Amino acid sequence: MTRPRVAVVIVNYRSGPLLARALAAVARQSHPPARVLVVDNGSEDGSLDGIAGDFPGVEILSPGANLGFAAANNLAVASAVDVDWVALLNPDAFPEPEWLARCLDLAAAP
Repeated sequence: MTRPRVAVVIVNYRSGPLLARALAAVARQSHPPARVLVVDNGSEDGSLDGIAGDFPGVEILSPGANLGFAAANNLAVASAVDVDWVALLNPDAFPEPEWLARCLDLAAAP
């Protein structure tokens, strides 16, 4: 059975080093996401520094202003039209390697 394609969305606002830690946890998933999108809500704390080099597959959306949490998530979800599922993750959450696979298993359960 083919596993669904999933996008993981993280809204960043002054998350500091937590963002890189969250992205590292996403990179260790046993079911790798098809896309990882970070929406930066106008952070000026350097939390994006090094992200492109350390996590080359991560897509950074920079709307140029703080849209707020919900609108930032909506922006990312609107651009993730090529996936079956979207998982929202806070930058201060560090999921275990089986997190995404277990979420998909639960979603598929009758």
